[in-house]
Amino acid sequence: MAFQTWKTAQLMTFRLWVVVALATVAGAAAGAHPAGLRPADIVLTGGLAGLVTFAGSRSARWTWIVIAGVAAVAPSTALPTACAVAAVIIAVASVVVDNRSPLIGAVVAGLSVQALLRMRPFAFHGAPSLVAAVAMSIVLVSAYLASPERPRRIVRRVALGLGVLVVVALALGVVAGLQARSRIQKAVSQARSGLDATQNGDQAGAMAQLDAADSNFGKVADTVGAWWAQPARLVPIAGQQLAAVKTMADEGHALAHTAATGVATIDYNQLAVHGGTIDLARLRAAEEPLRSAVDAIGHAEHSLDAIETDWLVPPLRDRYSQFENDLTTTLPVAENARDAVAIGPELLGGDGPKHYIVLLGTPSESRPLGGFVGNFAEVTADQGKLTLTRAGRHTDIDDPQNQRGYTLTPGSYLTRFTPYQVTRFFGNVGASPDFKEVANVTGQLYPQAFGDPVDGVFYMDPYSLAALLDLTGSVTLPGTGVTLNSKNAAHELLIDQYQTFDTRPARVDFLDAATRLTFEKFTSGDLPKPARVANVMTPMIEQGHVLAFSPNPDAEALYQRLGLDGSFPPATNADALSVTESNAGANKLDAYMQRSMKYAATFRPDTGEVQSTLTVTLTNSAPADGLPDIVLANIHDRPKGTNEMLLTVYTPLQVTGATTGDGTAAKVGGSDDFGLNSYTIPVDVPPGGAVTLQVAMDGFISPSPDYNLTLIRPPLVNPDDIAVSVTGTGGWKVVGADNMKVDGEVASAAADDVRSQTLTAHLAH
Repeated sequence: MAFQTWKTAQLMTFRLWVVVALATVAGAAAGAHPAGLRPADIVLTGGLAGLVTFAGSRSARWTWIVIAGVAAVAPSTALPTACAVAAVIIAVASVVVDNRSPLIGAVVAGLSVQALLRMRPFAFHGAPSLVAAVAMSIVLVSAYLASPERPRRIVRRVALGLGVLVVVALALGVVAGLQARSRIQKAVSQARSGLDATQNGDQAGAMAQLDAADSNFGKVADTVGAWWAQPARLVPIAGQQLAAVKTMADEGHALAHTAATGVATIDYNQLAVHGGTIDLARLRAAEEPLRSAVDAIGHAEHSLDAIETDWLVPPLRDRYSQFENDLTTTLPVAENARDAVAIGPELLGGDGPKHYIVLLGTPSESRPLGGFVGNFAEVTADQGKLTLTRAGRHTDIDDPQNQRGYTLTPGSYLTRFTPYQVTRFFGNVGASPDFKEVANVTGQLYPQAFGDPVDGVFYMDPYSLAALLDLTGSVTLPGTGVTLNSKNAAHELLIDQYQTFDTRPARVDFLDAATRLTFEKFTSGDLPKPARVANVMTPMIEQGHVLAFSPNPDAEALYQRLGLDGSFPPATNADALSVTESNAGANKLDAYMQRSMKYAATFRPDTGEVQSTLTVTLTNSAPADGLPDIVLANIHDRPKGTNEMLLTVYTPLQVTGATTGDGTAAKVGGSDDFGLNSYTIPVDVPPGGAVTLQVAMDGFISPSPDYNLTLIRPPLVNPDDIAVSVTGTGGWKVVGADNMKVDGEVASAAADDVRSQTLTAHLAH
């Protein structure tokens, strides 16, 4: 009988340790990161799960119900929650049948701890850890109190020993952190200085700074990776601090080393345009170092993203976040540089001559894209050498009598060009707000006019031409006494020329000379370092003053990422607004036009319903006389100075009515363009006067707690003033916003002077 009892006890003990072992293994696989070091995390979480499971076999039964109940209501995934529910059922059943078996306690605790280790975030950061700690502590304390004195004495001694070890480990970790702190700050600063020097073409300075950063990052990695600092990696929370520093140091070391190698390999000064030529051999040599740099930045970004920063102390978290933000900002720039260098030799005629057409628009006579295309230039790239092949007026391509018989391929895009008779009057090629369509028409008509192929199309206006003169230097136009530079070129070309030259031939000669001399200087002179070119041209790209298209899909993808592609957004599940205009009077009055717009929208997130009002105020500052007819006259015999225009509103909503400021109904013509609704409204604005239009719209977008509005504006002489306000309806209220400010329950913003911008308001019920 005694033997049988002993055998039963041994079997029970064996089963208990099997449960503990299973709970330990399952806990080790929970994926929690208390220390931030994978081996330590496995040991810590597995050990904790096993300890709590064993404690459950000795704790009071009421603690089984507590830990199981907490685990059951804790937010988690299906399987851990099912384990917790099973633990609750077993715990309650043990009370009902009055079964105090240690094995049952171990099973309940073992199942519960799996859910507690896998809790999802809720309430505030650390809440899951706090809840789990309290629930587990109840079981551990109960087990301790229920144990005999000898095991309790052992527990106290073990706890004291572990406490001493933790204190020593923390002290060593603090020493390592203090040694690394100042050095990692210096390393980050040196790395930034090295990259700045690289962009400025200071190769020697860049090498010195990057080598120093490489050295300091390496020393930080050696310090926090030293054997004597490793015990701190095993301590929860403290280990995450050292893990973050080690990751920053390792990735910074790799980045600085890669950058230093790239700088030593690439002479960035030689990648600039010299005498209208780019050295293709040097360009090709830069591809691999740039590719390595992108890979290193991407790897660093991925590594840093894997670190849980919520437990980091504020100073370290701030530096970590800044480093990660630097990588996030730098990566797309590096990727663009890599892709530009990779495709550059082909675009620059490395495989044969490439012909590029530059359209020069004047927004003083507006078109949906921007402006009437009065001039053009053809630039040929051959083995890296740029040459101005041809410069001319739109009249060189025009076919007013249809004698050349230009044709265009059939397609829906023709609906936007046909009213402008673009096959007869090439200057109207900007009739579409989508530059891909404009480039398509140009690519068809230009070869029919001159026989040359078209390998790419660019659009520029006087503002981007002025920016180009900032890079090339000024040009003096013979016989005019006018010198164009970055300060005066836009004003001269948009306004002054029409007052200076009172005859059309004189203006034609002036514009031809301005175009030809500027591009001759561009294709034969030197350009500044690439960083300087980027700084000057980036605002022009953002505002839509320069656009580019390439039939090469890799180049077009690069243009799109750079914001150069000028594509008009297709149908969207969010709200969108664009108001284009086209000068209907064939004059230059748009240089005197100012548009002010207010867009007030109400949004109901659960249905996606939007009701909005667009108010457009058009102010014409032109006089009724005193300026040449090319500015004031009108082909439709409107009084001089009257700005006759066609406004087109693009929106996913339906226009329900449009009125002028005095309440008169405005004529509205609607169609479907680019997957949006487009409504064209003819408007006459008298000289020195103003007209206000109110356009009411409603419709539905995708239901969402976030209201997104994309604004697309054409590049006009005087940038639009656009004010946006958003409110909720149906019990929904604005609670936050991106790129907007929130005052009460209204989100509002004054839109930036960029071609495309998205504003977001967050709503809650």
